Amino acid sequence: YKEYMESLDRITSEQYLSAFFEKHDQEISENTLLMQQNKPEYQFEDVTTIERNARYIQNYIHPVDPLQFYSAEKGDGKLTLEVHNSHRAAFQVKSILYKDSVIHNVDDFYVQPAGTGADGRRMSFKVDTSLMNKNKFYKKLKIQYSTLGVPNDLTTEVFEWQYSDSLGMSELLASRLDNTSDFDFLVFDGDNVIIPAGKTVISKNLTVGRGKTLMVEPGAHIVLTDGASLLSNSPMKAVGTATERISITSENGGRGFLVINAEGLSEMQYVDVSNTRNFKIATWELPGSVNFFQSEVHIDNVNFSNNLEGDDLLNIVRADFQLTNSTFLNTNADAFDGDFVNGKIYNVQFDSIGNDGIDFSGSIVDVRAVNFSNIEDKAVSAGERSSLTCENVDVKNSELAFTSKDDSNIKIWDSKISESQVAYVIFCKKPEYGVGSINVLSTSVESCTKVHLLETNSFLHIDGVSVTDYNDNVESKLYGAEFGKSSK
Repeated sequence: YKEYMESLDRITSEQYLSAFFEKHDQEISENTLLMQQNKPEYQFEDVTTIERNARYIQNYIHPVDPLQFYSAEKGDGKLTLEVHNSHRAAFQVKSILYKDSVIHNVDDFYVQPAGTGADGRRMSFKVDTSLMNKNKFYKKLKIQYSTLGVPNDLTTEVFEWQYSDSLGMSELLASRLDNTSDFDFLVFDGDNVIIPAGKTVISKNLTVGRGKTLMVEPGAHIVLTDGASLLSNSPMKAVGTATERISITSENGGRGFLVINAEGLSEMQYVDVSNTRNFKIATWELPGSVNFFQSEVHIDNVNFSNNLEGDDLLNIVRADFQLTNSTFLNTNADAFDGDFVNGKIYNVQFDSIGNDGIDFSGSIVDVRAVNFSNIEDKAVSAGERSSLTCENVDVKNSELAFTSKDDSNIKIWDSKISESQVAYVIFCKKPEYGVGSINVLSTSVESCTKVHLLETNSFLHIDGVSVTDYNDNVESKLYGAEFGKSSK
């Protein structure tokens, strides 16, 4: 089989056919003239036929994503993958890649053609535990293989879920239905679904339907565990007191929560959110641990800290919001990400943030009396025609203090930037928008490596003076190249 496939690849290659037709060109021409003596309109068209067939065979030999790899088991330093072949050819798995570097070489692992009854074969290999626990482990994992007998290199990513019910449809469908009656710890008072004071362990997905209110009593201690998420289609009122705070945390793979399309105001007050993971039900995965989608929310006196997985700790999409008197500490990546939101951030502290402090797209936000310290990427980021007003903002020890991109505008006054790499960054990431702008008044910059990094045609005004010290292709200097943090 290997010899056959190797020969098939050789004789259908462009190089082989080109040499073949060049060698026989004179003979083809002579025979064509002989044919035309009896049939003047005759043309030899089999060259086109052969080329068309060769392209078909080449596409067969070098297919696109013929193999699918699914996570079957993970733990104790070993990862087991289940492989499925959707193609009629056979393949040989060669190596396992992480971030395009080989972490495991595979010997003598062959995948039979589809339809031979060989689907579902498993392969196991050792992986360092710390590597498997990294953020986006599966997104950076690839399998390298080749068509059996053909010296090609094919790569494909690994699906994080198991093949059986690989889309998790049963779980996804179940998550749309209210299942509050399945939880005996809940208290029902009219349309109110109440999580009472004391410790509450949620070990399976909890869904609150529409037309209700999810109430969390002061002193409640909610623990999400065993991969469970909390989903509410109604407003959430988690209102504690200064002496009886509410806590939300996770253990043993517990996730986070989502309030979606709620008709009414959600409130979080005197709440501690810690050690959570991003919301996930089957293949439905959101970037944030705390998510509000098209659901207005007021957040006051809330401490967010130590999220374990996900791109954001707090994520709000298409909603009005207020965030006041709160803290974000030691986040896995972004602290607060908002898309198409309108709101305000007053008297909030951001410290030891793994990526961006606040990151907005298509949003209008008022930022006042906010402190940023130890930010690994951007303290304040505005993109996709966002408009931010920042007053009395203190940025210390940040890679990039204020970043405006893609036709966004940031107005800054009575603020301070210190001990950071770059104070002001303006560039275009998405050409359909264009560059951004920053207007600065009465703001000090101390002990920064660079005051500004500006893409051509961007706008930076400092105390009424335009700055035109431009750089070409600013984006190429960001995201870990020279400044900022890599997003890979």
